[in-house]
Amino acid sequence: MPIFAILLAIGLFITPAIDASIEAPAPHLPVTRIEDGYVRAAALVSEPAHNDLLPMPVGKVGNGQCIDYVKARLGYAVVEWISAKNFYENYADYQFIKLDRPTETSVVVTSESASWHVAIVESVAADSIVITEQNYIKGTIGTRTLSTSDEKIKGYFIWDKKKLPRI
Repeated sequence: MPIFAILLAIGLFITPAIDASIEAPAPHLPVTRIEDGYVRAAALVSEPAHNDLLPMPVGKVGNGQCIDYVKARLGYAVVEWISAKNFYENYADYQFIKLDRPTETSVVVTSESASWHVAIVESVAADSIVITEQNYIKGTIGTRTLSTSDEKIKGYFIWDKKKLPRI
């Protein structure tokens, strides 16, 4: 078989497979600054988004704090998260995007203590969310339901996983 025929066959059969494997670009988000070659969008995002969560751990995670649990479920490697309030004030620096409504697998921040609190949204209903968390009851992992109109809820966040590898 002549080399031209072989190259033509490769072009006809392999190129479409390569094209099909290319992912569609991410939806456009307002740009707030460019950092380390990445465009950082820290504005509210209206499209639903999802984190790929790791399985719920059995027993206490890390030091038993809420941030230990959330980082374990996300597979998040950054150790500088020192409190939920610190996360809320610096979420863009930790590679998170703020959402305008809860989504399954998003992180919710509440002002339920002096250091605040973070949890994972497991499901969303019309006016409530079911969350899993650690240390709402000292050192334990649990589930509870919150009203989406609860004034203690400070925001919902999704991790922009393109920026950091999983642990």
